[in-house]
Amino acid sequence: MFEDNLTISRKYKIGCIVATSAICILDLLIRRFAETKTINTGIAFGLWKSHELTNIASVVLFALFIFFVIKFGLWKLINKTRAGYLGGCFFLGGACCNAIERILLGHVTDYIEIISKLDLNLNFADLMLIAGFMCIAYALLHSSQK
Repeated sequence: MFEDNLTISRKYKIGCIVATSAICILDLLIRRFAETKTINTGIAFGLWKSHELTNIASVVLFALFIFFVIKFGLWKLINKTRAGYLGGCFFLGGACCNAIERILLGHVTDYIEIISKLDLNLNFADLMLIAGFMCIAYALLHSSQK
């Protein structure tokens, strides 16, 4: 599915960016009009709800991710494999989508209930983050086998 390709086609890159943008726009629209919503003031999956350091911790976690991408050369891998590029688009798209709402409203709206007893909810942007992480992990594992 994700064969290595040192020169990812421009068409593939544009397709990934367009798909990611469309999913982000859809996610923001669903957040606006969803019947059941949960206001998430926490970081991920509602962790650290109502904690004054939540926004700072979010920025620190994102900065650590960027540090690791640069430090370990993950950006080279992301640009050289289809799985890595798709994962990078999904991860960045999901992060930006949640960041937009967090900056504008101070919270993120979740509308997909996972486990009600634990109050575990998420949104499409969270799913994009998870899928992006999985694609990048696949690209890392696949490249280390060569």
